[in-house]
Amino acid sequence: MERLTLPLGGAAAVDEYLEYRRIVGEDDGGKLFTPEEYEEYKRKVLPLRLQNRLFVSWRSPTGMDCKLVGPETLCFCTHRVLLCHSGWSAVARSWLIAASTSWAQAILRPQPPK
Repeated sequence: MERLTLPLGGAAAVDEYLEYRRIVGEDDGGKLFTPEEYEEYKRKVLPLRLQNRLFVSWRSPTGMDCKLVGPETLCFCTHRVLLCHSGWSAVARSWLIAASTSWAQAILRPQPPK
């Protein structure tokens, strides 16, 4: 294994890039957003993601384990959830309940009245 050494502040830059990738994913089309575009993207998208959340739960021998799932989370098929469910906003309005780690069942919840 090759060892990487970073200059001062390098670790912070890597952390910032990883946060950028977690938030933006592939929405930038392979070209990094400018700082202004990135801030605008966060202002627009992050509030929507707070409303679009799923919880996957399964029963383990020691009790109930829960995990928050978002568009960038790996699906049971190992793809990102966003890629498997192109209508993420529609899927996010449902709860995904896994009775075991090998299969899952989505139960759609009714929309609240507007």
